[in-house]
Amino acid sequence: MSEALFSLQAATLADVPVMAKITSDSFKLDRNTQVKAGGKAGYDLEEIFNSEGAKYIASPNCRVLKAIHKETGVLMGWCCWGFRGFEAGEVPPLPANDAKDQVYMITESEELHKDIPEVKWSDKQPGKERTKNPEESSTETIDDGPKRLEKLTRDDMARWMEVLMPEGAKCMFIVTLSVSPEWQSRGVASAFLKWGAEKADEAGVFCWVHSSDPAWTTYAKVGFEVIGTLDIDLDEYAVGPPPSKELEGSEGKWGHYIFRYMKRLPK
Repeated sequence: MSEALFSLQAATLADVPVMAKITSDSFKLDRNTQVKAGGKAGYDLEEIFNSEGAKYIASPNCRVLKAIHKETGVLMGWCCWGFRGFEAGEVPPLPANDAKDQVYMITESEELHKDIPEVKWSDKQPGKERTKNPEESSTETIDDGPKRLEKLTRDDMARWMEVLMPEGAKCMFIVTLSVSPEWQSRGVASAFLKWGAEKADEAGVFCWVHSSDPAWTTYAKVGFEVIGTLDIDLDEYAVGPPPSKELEGSEGKWGHYIFRYMKRLPK
């Protein structure tokens, strides 16, 4: 068996701009993302993750990994695992970094983290009182189709969080996972998932993921099983036809897009 092309390391705050760019690039051909981006307010993943990435790295309830090419040092992809119901000291450590990053991480811990809001997976999930069924959310009066789509998916996610992470639940979940297009199909995503699966098995907890339409088979390969779906007709929300053949579902339309909620039991 050949040696791995990359190593998994702990992401640092200095990595956030590159991580945000990778996320944006990896979703350029994602139909759901592009329909949302066509709305009045836009939907800029690079901008979103430039702010969210720092919070994930600073949070004691998250572990953010990066894949670094062993020869070039290029950041190939990143993944954030969330930990729900874990006591202090139970969340596993991240892989070791090289000496330069170790020094930088000490500086981050002492200086840069202090002004970053902490991410918390509380017993009371955000939006719990206002969550509606997806069908109810989609009929609300919002004149911007992509904005209605964003609300639909957000509300459905909140509903499933209530199902999968009720009060007292202990589990792990994938907050986000992105691999640069040029490094996809090279084992990077699988390595991120195997790291988390091993930690979940050691802790005896299940893990889950809200998978995009194209990615679900990657999760299935490491033991995630589909437990629920959200099937969306994107043409009901898009402001126009897809701008390129690469984004078409069929017959010049955006087509249906299926989000899959997937769960993996400990082994």
